[in-house]
Amino acid sequence: MRMKMTTSRIFCLAVLSLTLVARDSQAGFMTPSFTGWTFMNSPTAADDGTVNFAVYSNPTGHNWATDLGISVSSVGAGNPAVDTKAAFVYFYQVVNNGPGGKTKAKLGGMDVYVAPDTGSFFDPYTSFGKVNGTGTNGAVFTDTGGAVGPSGNQYLGDPTVMDNKGAAGTTKKTVTPGFTSNSSAVNPSGVDTSGVDDGVNFVIRWTFRNANGGPIIADQGYSSVVFMTSNYRPTYGTGTLRDGDRTAGSVPVATPEPASFALMACGAFGFGLAGWRKLRRKEVV
Repeated sequence: MRMKMTTSRIFCLAVLSLTLVARDSQAGFMTPSFTGWTFMNSPTAADDGTVNFAVYSNPTGHNWATDLGISVSSVGAGNPAVDTKAAFVYFYQVVNNGPGGKTKAKLGGMDVYVAPDTGSFFDPYTSFGKVNGTGTNGAVFTDTGGAVGPSGNQYLGDPTVMDNKGAAGTTKKTVTPGFTSNSSAVNPSGVDTSGVDDGVNFVIRWTFRNANGGPIIADQGYSSVVFMTSNYRPTYGTGTLRDGDRTAGSVPVATPEPASFALMACGAFGFGLAGWRKLRRKEVV
């Protein structure tokens, strides 16, 4: 049977091809656009810390965990198995480094907001997990300064920066991060993907708490690397750290680009067209 190639089919295939080409043209860590760190001190520097981050673009059909040579596991009861074929991997590591000389409250969580400022409950993520170290240890980022997190190298991509106290904003670095096991890294206790935050924005809520619900990332402590997978490209959105109060900054988040919306529109149009043709045949009969 010969398939009739309609204009809509040609358009959808063209969009799909462009999406795959764009994805594979920048495989690997997306540096410096989406590697670096953010000093979380909005609205005040009194309750700040650092989120180190890196986004990995996975070539089509590849297993990103295998390519990176790391062991990973899913986090959160009922959450899906790790999606090792996802197009993008969003890695994060929290460091509880407060302003000069001040004893920091323990951190208990990190929130990553989705579709910022849209009031949307769209969830672009396919799995949630952590990078494993040896035994029960977690893994941390590495750069030219060694393990990221310990005092002296708390910022991914710039080991000479020991303390950026009071400096707001995101610092993008040209760095290809690695991973190493670290016995002092705090593993996540869970991740809430229900998406509720004041009934306004969808949020992924990572927790670092003990069995009694208390926060466990101590002053100058740091987390293991956690990640979220997605088939949507990165942009910058809001992230927050929690130690009773919340402080915010910009971190990479997944969001649909125009090509993705076009593909979804193609799918919706296809279903609608199929339904219309079916209804039309019934009317003719």
